[in-house]
Amino acid sequence: MAFKGFDRDKEFADILTGHNAHACLKGFVLENGRLSLRVMPYQGLDLDQNEEIVATFSDVRMQNFDVFTGVENKNLPWDIVGMNCLDHKDGLSFFCIHCFECEMVFLSRWPHIETGLKSRAKRH
Repeated sequence: MAFKGFDRDKEFADILTGHNAHACLKGFVLENGRLSLRVMPYQGLDLDQNEEIVATFSDVRMQNFDVFTGVENKNLPWDIVGMNCLDHKDGLSFFCIHCFECEMVFLSRWPHIETGLKSRAKRH
């Protein structure tokens, strides 16, 4: 799915990956209008859970979720190769997460972020 003029890509990528250039999606759950994503630095796969970031999105409206055909790695973790964010109306934003294996696009509120044992809410 393509959008013109993504305006918050870097900010979204920084909070979701903890400023790590290479991160992977370890897991995700969509339930009752909430999407939780578990993300870790790629090198963190062999480290303890303190490196894990959990982003919880509320008021989620899934726009698109494609699992690409012909992909060899159907099991998580998946390398994250791109992230996009575009402000929308009513305090919502469009988010797009690209992996080699899938692409998910959804509309939601800015995520609540938990890192290791710490928790912080991002309000924008």
